[in-house]
Amino acid sequence: MDDTDSLTLNRFFEHLYLGSMPYSPIDLDNAMALYELAHKYSILDLINYSRQILVLNMNCGNRDEMQQFANLYEDKSMKNLIKLLSSKP
Repeated sequence: MDDTDSLTLNRFFEHLYLGSMPYSPIDLDNAMALYELAHKYSILDLINYSRQILVLNMNCGNRDEMQQFANLYEDKSMKNLIKLLSSKP
């Protein structure tokens, strides 16, 4: 876990031990880091939580980055959500 920042580790362990997420705001970079860690250890509910934050924070300026991220992790759910949100007028 040397490649993970302390804020992400705190959120990860809080979720593991308390089953909850802190109410502090989480930005796109932190959500990506949390998703990566959850993916690494196959924590499905934390993957889903992080995915939700990523998709909710998607916009025209970061859509391609989100698509690349979804492709990197072969996340079909995220790909479908991005596709759905991208097709809205």
